[in-house]
Amino acid sequence: MTTDERTAVRETLEAIDQAVRSAAARRAHLVREIAAMAPPPALAADHRNLAEALVRREAADADETSDPLVRASHVLNEAIHARNARVSLHQHALQPADRQYAQAVEAKVVELDQTWHWALDRAKEHAAALHGRARNEVVVALAAYVRAFRNVLEASETLYPSRIRQAVQVAQEASNHLEATLG
Repeated sequence: MTTDERTAVRETLEAIDQAVRSAAARRAHLVREIAAMAPPPALAADHRNLAEALVRREAADADETSDPLVRASHVLNEAIHARNARVSLHQHALQPADRQYAQAVEAKVVELDQTWHWALDRAKEHAAALHGRARNEVVVALAAYVRAFRNVLEASETLYPSRIRQAVQVAQEASNHLEATLG
């Protein structure tokens, strides 16, 4: 690999890493905002359950020491708890003020859910910008890596363990292939 190519790849990987770190920071901020919201009494338990599940989900997702499949399983469990708390929150929002509060929480959760999409959109842009600056096999391997993580995100949104497990395995393979390609 030439010095220029090595520099282009390093800059691209750093830009992708920055997008992921920015998304993670935004997620942490949104989770804190959700947790700090003052629910009406009728929704306090549901709000607490949601906030706690979101905190646990983010902690599980941030655990880079865990095996990726174990990590994905923990994230899935907490995502299911969060979804159930969201459903319960909406079911218990009977009064107009309760419904308004539930809608405000939902808006924050939707924004939270979009953060990884934003990061992967940026990652895709950065990977595409590498075209012409690095060998084709590097460009292809990086594009496959980004696409594999997009698939993990999309699979995780289904809450189907088998789809998530398969997507995580493909992402691990893409990661290994990228590392081998980069040498």
